[in-house]
Amino acid sequence: MVNAALFSLYHFWAPWRLLSRLIFMFPGVWLVWRKKDLRLSIGMHPGTTFVTTTGGVIALLLNLVPL
Repeated sequence: MVNAALFSLYHFWAPWRLLSRLIFMFPGVWLVWRKKDLRLSIGMHPGTTFVTTTGGVIALLLNLVPL
């Protein structure tokens, strides 16, 4: 939990993504710990970034959030 919180604080330049980072971070930490394979975490980073960025772009295109 501390690692996820520190990771999110490190990315302070995008505070609107704090919740999504925490949501994706907890399962990632658990999966890496369970499988003992750091490559899973390395792969999850671009994957979660893609998912959250795509969601944000779609929200902007559908005018769900103001610019």
